[in-house]
Amino acid sequence: MKGGKRISYSRIPVEEFFDENAKTKWVDLKADKAIGILSEDYRAGFIGIKLYIRDVTEGPLFGLDIADGPIFDTKLSPIWKPLRKNM
Repeated sequence: MKGGKRISYSRIPVEEFFDENAKTKWVDLKADKAIGILSEDYRAGFIGIKLYIRDVTEGPLFGLDIADGPIFDTKLSPIWKPLRKNM
């Protein structure tokens, strides 16, 4: 963002975030040509994303009933352990 304007973006299919044990995904951003601040994509940057999306109607996760606790608890998933120090 520059001066309140979004100058780069990325489009990622939602299916790439259905695995709760997925590692951090690094995404190349694209320059938003409609804004016109960046003209080359290589200057748009990149970001690391760790996102998990699930349908809560599919049933319990890790044997938990939704009423018993959080829908997703990072403490129960070993892949999130390195990131817990920042949470």
